[in-house]
Amino acid sequence: MICPAGQRWQDNSVNVLVNKELCITRGEMCKSKGVMKIGIIGLGLIGGSMAVDLKRKGFADEVLGVEAEPVNAAAAEKIGLVDRVVTYEECVAQSDVVILAVPVGAAVRMLPDVLDKFHEEAKSGKCDRMVMDVCSTKERLAHSVRYHPMRRQYVATHPMAGTEYSG
Repeated sequence: MICPAGQRWQDNSVNVLVNKELCITRGEMCKSKGVMKIGIIGLGLIGGSMAVDLKRKGFADEVLGVEAEPVNAAAAEKIGLVDRVVTYEECVAQSDVVILAVPVGAAVRMLPDVLDKFHEEAKSGKCDRMVMDVCSTKERLAHSVRYHPMRRQYVATHPMAGTEYSG
């Protein structure tokens, strides 16, 4: 499916417009200009699970991963959780969507930095990328970027899936 910029897509009561270039709908993520790269910072249980499902469901053409622990990074690449393990800087620079799957304390430091990098990009043209977190709490994160000029590029999410019986 091609996502015309600025249009809203509906599918079984899902109607989401993230920004003028990037839209997320149930079961599909698309970018009006082509290839979708998703970067996941933190390849633990939540980040790793997201990487597998984003690839399996066709949301991403390429999944980049960032992992501080070298053994876990090598394992993630070897078993195919991600297409490539890259540095934090490479991940933010190359990804259309950056997912922060790290503890809240780390995400509070990373989120303003990611948005700062987006802001630099926007100064020289247009920034149509987004960052989201999958942290359990939002107050500190929201406060850390409350007045950031690129705040609109941040989507706060909560990692919930499955049922109360199966997870």
